[in-house]
Amino acid sequence: MRWLFNLFKSDPQAPELVHPIFGIMSSFSSHDGTTVWQSENDFETSVGHIGITIDGTDEGPSKELVLAWERVILEFDAWKAKAQPKLQETLTEFGHEEKFNQLKFAGFGFYTEGKEQVDWDMSFELESEFMLYTVCFKDGQATKVHADS
Repeated sequence: MRWLFNLFKSDPQAPELVHPIFGIMSSFSSHDGTTVWQSENDFETSVGHIGITIDGTDEGPSKELVLAWERVILEFDAWKAKAQPKLQETLTEFGHEEKFNQLKFAGFGFYTEGKEQVDWDMSFELESEFMLYTVCFKDGQATKVHADS
C-alpha cells in the first residue's frame, strides 16, 4: 500500500522518527499545510501487517489519534462488519462482487477532527485487480468508499 501513499505525498518536511507502535515514520505536508505521518513499512498488528497515515505535528503523530487507532484495532471485526455493506456495494459497481473474499486489509488513515469530511478510514486491497478500496468513517458510520487503481 506504500505506493499509493507515495502517490499523494509531497516532499518530506521533517526528519523520520521511530514510533513505538508504527515503527519508522516519515512526515509530509497535507494539502492544507498540516503535518501528516506515514509508516515507512507495514508493521505487525493483531490483524496482520498494515500501514498507517495519521495526522500530527512536527513532533509526530497526534496522541489523541493514536488512542483512537488503539480503540479501533481492538474492535476491528466490528468495524470491518460496518464497512462490509459499502465495500460490497462498491465491488458490485466495479463488477467485482464475486471477489469480496479476496480483499486483503491494508491499513488505516486517521484525521484531525474537522480537518477532513471523515474521521478515519480503513483500506482493503484487491490485488488481482490492482485496486485499493478505502472505506471512510464519520461519527461511527461507514459513509463512502474511495476506489483507487
